[in-house]
Amino acid sequence: MLEDIPCEEQPEDPLVLQAMLYVSGELEPEQIADFERLLGEDQAVRDALCRAVELVQTLNGQESAGPDPAIRARVSRRLRQRRRHRLALADSGSSTNAALWSVMGAAIAVVVMLALSHMAMTPTTTPPGTAQSVNPTTSREEPAVADDEEKTAEMANVWADLHSSDRLEKVVREEELRRKLRLARTDDRRPPTSKN
Repeated sequence: MLEDIPCEEQPEDPLVLQAMLYVSGELEPEQIADFERLLGEDQAVRDALCRAVELVQTLNGQESAGPDPAIRARVSRRLRQRRRHRLALADSGSSTNAALWSVMGAAIAVVVMLALSHMAMTPTTTPPGTAQSVNPTTSREEPAVADDEEKTAEMANVWADLHSSDRLEKVVREEELRRKLRLARTDDRRPPTSKN
């Protein structure tokens, strides 16, 4: 088949030559396997195969393969629609409006976050010399809360005074005492068993 190609039309690229031999079925099985391996690895080999197929089709008088005209028409219609849409957006200035609104929204969000963080950092205590309004329902509950806070503070001070090893020993002793008390209670509840 390659002998039929005039000398001036024979490809000089060895990849195209090998691709033409592959297309015409003139390669040995080992050469076919090597060429197919190269097809999977190298884009230049795939391009050479496309060129070889076009050359063989041209030599055989066949029409060169191309995309279906219906597909070509659909793709060009889509591209024209996208271009029209893009031009319409540019003409209306909505892209600049969208950018402006985005920047304004981000700025407002930053201001709100700064205000919230500032409010969280400011103390809520009243300045000295101002009298607080006394609510009779809360005044009854405040001593109970104050007692709990005092007990918690006292307990924290006791634990802070103890060294970590002392705390561990105290916890172990308390657990051992609890275990012994539980065992004593269960022994008291059991009926006496008689031994013979």
